[in-house]
Amino acid sequence: MTTDIAWLNTPDPIDRTRFGAKASNLQLASSLGATVAHGFCISASAVQLLATSTAPTALVDTLQDAYGALINMTGTPRVILRSSSVLEDTRSHQFAGMFSSYHSLYSFDEILQSIELSFLSSRRTSITPYFRRHRLDQRATHLSLMVQEEKACLHSATIYADDNKIYCEITKGGVSNTSLPPNNLFSFCIRRSATQWILETPQSPHQEHQTITLVSLK
Repeated sequence: MTTDIAWLNTPDPIDRTRFGAKASNLQLASSLGATVAHGFCISASAVQLLATSTAPTALVDTLQDAYGALINMTGTPRVILRSSSVLEDTRSHQFAGMFSSYHSLYSFDEILQSIELSFLSSRRTSITPYFRRHRLDQRATHLSLMVQEEKACLHSATIYADDNKIYCEITKGGVSNTSLPPNNLFSFCIRRSATQWILETPQSPHQEHQTITLVSLK
């Protein structure tokens, strides 16, 4: 059962076909000396068992032992649960913001509950059009999940991109989430036109829109 848990802060490469590209890339970044929040990833097959209450006792015990080891490593029980689908963060598909993350988890029971909720988020009808547009089977999402220490910080940010735009969301505290109230969230977009890069800020409908030219491409 130990093969269903992969640690992010080790020199051992992570199999992206079982744990997703996000976890694999974080392990690689850590092995190259980058600072990566301590944590581990749960395989897609194990997540499905845990989310559907069909996990064998040995798997539940393995996950609980991993959480205990993480607490001993970091000195805090506070963690965040993040997605790492095998379809996510690849060259072809990003799935930015489509699967639910859960922060400020302080117990093993909260982790188990969040695993189920995150798994259900991968089945939402609201993200079905993305799957259809890219000719993917939503039932084959293969959602693996990462459990990482949650850093205490004043602000945090999420950055993602498509072919012609770079989006950034900045919020107070240790998590960035577009469901937060507008006074806690600021976002902007850098858009590429035919002749220039343009900063569009803010992106929130609750705030006045401005457009600023950053760089002319001529």
